[in-house]
Amino acid sequence: MLWHNTMTIDGFVAGVNDEMSWTTPFFGPNETVDEVLPQIGALLIEARTYCRIISSEEARPYGGAVKVPKFVLTHSKPETAAAGFTFVSGDMPSAVEEVKASAVIGTLRSSANKLAEPS
Repeated sequence: MLWHNTMTIDGFVAGVNDEMSWTTPFFGPNETVDEVLPQIGALLIEARTYCRIISSEEARPYGGAVKVPKFVLTHSKPETAAAGFTFVSGDMPSAVEEVKASAVIGTLRSSANKLAEPS
């Protein structure tokens, strides 16, 4: 499992209204990213990230370059989910095990700035 999180040096993960535009100056060719992206087999995200992704093309992880199953860890599962998303509940270890059990091959990437908190 690869744990990945982007934050500023002073500890901020997202800006006002959860926007991430502060990261755009860092986009561009990156050998490490080019190596890691094809290895990602699933994404484990939190509910607020899910809401941003389904409401904005700009919020897609890695600009939409990673087309893998996405699992949303939440304490309150909705009745339906957007295509490509599966909701899981419980704690982080049980969520990771559930994603692994889905037979997804590759790296599990977690965007978890809020996964430890109830949503």
